[in-house]
Amino acid sequence: MAHKQTHCKNGHELVEGNLVYPLKENGKRGRRCRTCINEYMKNRMQKFKRDDPEGSHKFYKNVKLKEHYGVTLEYFENLRKNQNNKCAICYEEFSEDKKPCMDHCHTSKKIRGLLCHSCNRALGLLHENVKTLENMINYIILY
Repeated sequence: MAHKQTHCKNGHELVEGNLVYPLKENGKRGRRCRTCINEYMKNRMQKFKRDDPEGSHKFYKNVKLKEHYGVTLEYFENLRKNQNNKCAICYEEFSEDKKPCMDHCHTSKKIRGLLCHSCNRALGLLHENVKTLENMINYIILY
């Protein structure tokens, strides 16, 4: 009878919440310690940041764009280029101090363009309500 291991080689308890079952080359599933995997990945990412800060920044930016919007860093950079590195609303140029935000419809998730933080925030605060925007324009014109 095979004896099941209760702790990993680093002493972490192999209980259900701390187990990962990766697929092995032979097609069978193994048991791995989630704590050890997390520590390994954390150390690997810290080394990556230390050895290649610019590359790690691009890597994380790409991961974030894929997770949040389903697009790549290349798509983001092409969008930025097509907008002449300017906000799609106020036409202010993006810079180190004025970074672009990905604007998207919260209902359809469709990407509309890149906005500066101020314009992106304004749209969000107004809940993208066209009538409210029209009322604001009329108010500004009136006074």
